[in-house]
Amino acid sequence: MSTKNGTWASFCGNGGLFKQPFPTGMPNLSVCTQHTILVWAPTAFFFVLLPFLVWQAKHNSRRYKPLPWSFLLIVKILLCVLMVGISVCLEVFYIVHHSSSHPADYIYPIMLILVFGISALLHLFRKSTGLVTSGIQHNSALVFLICGLSEFYQWIRTGNESSINLHSFPSIAYFVYYSCLIVYCFILCFADPRRKNDKKYHRKVAEKVTKEGVALPSVVFSLYNMFKCDFLTASFLKICSDTLQFTSPFLLNQLINFVSDTEAPFWKGLAFTILMFSCSELRSLILNSYFYIMFEMGVKIQTALTAAVYKKTLRLSNSARREKTVGEIVNLMAIDIERFQLITPQIQQFWSCPYQIIFALVYLFITLGYSAIPGIVIMIIFVPLNILGSVIVRKWQMEQMKLKDERTKMVNEVLNGIKVIKLYAWEIPMEEHIDNIRQKELALIRKSAMVRNVIDSFNTSSPFLVAFFSFGTYVLTSKSHELTAQIAFVSLTLFNQLRSPMTMIALLINQLVQAVVSNKRLKEFLVADELDNSTVERTNVSDNYRVK
Repeated sequence: MSTKNGTWASFCGNGGLFKQPFPTGMPNLSVCTQHTILVWAPTAFFFVLLPFLVWQAKHNSRRYKPLPWSFLLIVKILLCVLMVGISVCLEVFYIVHHSSSHPADYIYPIMLILVFGISALLHLFRKSTGLVTSGIQHNSALVFLICGLSEFYQWIRTGNESSINLHSFPSIAYFVYYSCLIVYCFILCFADPRRKNDKKYHRKVAEKVTKEGVALPSVVFSLYNMFKCDFLTASFLKICSDTLQFTSPFLLNQLINFVSDTEAPFWKGLAFTILMFSCSELRSLILNSYFYIMFEMGVKIQTALTAAVYKKTLRLSNSARREKTVGEIVNLMAIDIERFQLITPQIQQFWSCPYQIIFALVYLFITLGYSAIPGIVIMIIFVPLNILGSVIVRKWQMEQMKLKDERTKMVNEVLNGIKVIKLYAWEIPMEEHIDNIRQKELALIRKSAMVRNVIDSFNTSSPFLVAFFSFGTYVLTSKSHELTAQIAFVSLTLFNQLRSPMTMIALLINQLVQAVVSNKRLKEFLVADELDNSTVERTNVSDNYRVK
């Protein structure tokens, strides 16, 4: 942000993206940028992918034994501990020299402590679950290495400046930290060894059991195993797209700074313009690639589940056929499987929406200072409202599906026994019975739609409410707070970017509730009793013994 913005200047001490160029004419990233964006971005990358690493390790524990202690594993843990120790020393240094420090100087060592402290624990977790390597940890370390290269280069080039010298404690600590990071990235290229003759084995997994005592396998987990490559590729593209989305307000702010500064070099404005255009086009390309992969995966999932239900129908035993009616099977193939196909393109939004909202709110806090707190409070209030609505709608959705199965069953029986119904003139009673079931189903649909509309209205209005209360608080809290074009344009851009994830939340909750109900119905159908093939003897008869 610009040094004209008092909030950001007081937060960082150096608000610009660039400092004065080096004698060679190359632009130099400011300390503010190095201690905020170039630390926050890789930290966000690490924490967004952290749940996937935990899930991968837990899944791996079902197949492999724990890893033995090895030299590589010990070195990886020690390097993480060393980088944590250096970060702690930096934090203590800035606390002691608080008079010459700024809030950004206190925050970035804490982030490094969290990231590499958790990384050390993750190595122990990988050891216990038998996961020999982690691409997520390696990629996160590489992102930190790339983002830290600017500060490393600056410590070397500005070694004779009075404010930054190679003999000060921060410079020495950073050189040691960056050296450890280089070694750490190199060692992560090698997988930890397993025990000799350690073959795969399967552990008993506690699975959900119905009243009937039938274990329900995970349909979602099986689908993930089939399409995990496509899913992880789409996840990476979505992370890149969401991150590039927030370059627009940042570059817009820098462009306004350039226009306001009459002494700014021409190359800087040209660079910001080209970056804005390039980031917008690149994000559009990445986002369309993401949706292509997800829609294609949705069609594949629909095809796979339809084939699975059809094959299961052919193998149902006589007792299972009495319980699993034709109406239920038709609804499974026509409605429940379709819900899996509909939610697949949006499944990444479950982590993407919180990521976008948190990113935008943090950016608003940087831009408006404490005046952004009312907006954050409004967002927090809407979270339990969405959760409560999802619980209520889920209950009604389950009742609605039971009524739909019953209605489809009755329609099928009427069509099969139309001769008897016509003979005894039962058309009107049967029509009234089916209509009664339909009216109950419609009542549940109306109530669910009403709850969803209320939640949608709140989510749609939330960006406006956040903007209204944040701007009002910013202007009224202090006479020195002037709502300049820079603050207004950047904040409005962030408010508009909040609109999409907030309106998506209600849709996601609705689709999730329907998918959870359909998932349970599919699992119960797929574990139904099958015909016993052992009761039929099958022998291969050669052509010589066949009766002509």
